[in-house]
Amino acid sequence: MKIGIVFGLAVAAISILPTLAQSRHAVRTRNLELRIEAENVRSGVPSRLTLRLINISDHAIIVPTPTPECADQFRGSISIQLDFTPTHPSPESLGYGHGCGEGVSDWPPILNRIKEWKTLRPEESITIVTTAKDWMFDFIQLGRYKVWAAYDPPEVSQRDQEQLLKAGIDFPHQKLASNHLNFTTSR
Repeated sequence: MKIGIVFGLAVAAISILPTLAQSRHAVRTRNLELRIEAENVRSGVPSRLTLRLINISDHAIIVPTPTPECADQFRGSISIQLDFTPTHPSPESLGYGHGCGEGVSDWPPILNRIKEWKTLRPEESITIVTTAKDWMFDFIQLGRYKVWAAYDPPEVSQRDQEQLLKAGIDFPHQKLASNHLNFTTSR
């Protein structure tokens, strides 16, 4: 009887080992949330959109201020996304789009690079206010507009990620999409 119990305990212990080993290499959980809010809505159209990148973790995170409406691997970027349904569909499409990019060819070592980043404690945020002149579209056609924001974190090499994690430093590591806002334009 004792052999059966000891054998059962040994099997149970061995079956737990892979789980313990995997937990050391587990994928990190989401540490930021992206929110979008409309301000000064007139005739169904906002004049400002406020974007907030919020620390939703239980610890401090370092975050560079992302570049709005411009691809930026060095600092990360936030862009406004749009889905439009016209009130009166026509063969003409709503033309919108953009192109922009910033780059850094000689990146400093990660521990120097993060000196410019902000420390966000739990529930603190980075706020970016955008106005109509910043957007790559306008609300000129009658219809329904679904608007949201997308965040691309800064590019951090695997080697740099390991260095930051070894130092106990958390940082943005996932693409995010905000809540969606709906607007219906009227005249």
